[in-house]
Amino acid sequence: MSKSNEGIQPAAFNNNEAANYLGVSASSLEKSRVTGHLLGIPGPTYSRIGKSVRYLRVTCDEWLKSLPQYKHSAEEHVSKQQTSGGAK
Repeated sequence: MSKSNEGIQPAAFNNNEAANYLGVSASSLEKSRVTGHLLGIPGPTYSRIGKSVRYLRVTCDEWLKSLPQYKHSAEEHVSKQQTSGGAK
């Protein structure tokens, strides 16, 4: 890569790059294209260029923003209890 391109980030990722960017395994991302879900929520959308799969960086960022966000682990615990119907 030339020095003029060093700070430029790609606009699209292949499966392995997208998986790394999203913090999931490449196989989980592949499976999400079949099931439609990744980590229990709808997976990021993708495009095909011939046989190649590409994930847009902006789409990956939007998917990450769609994940539940918590200020602390107690808040996460309460949220999980509410969605599961109460304490076990």
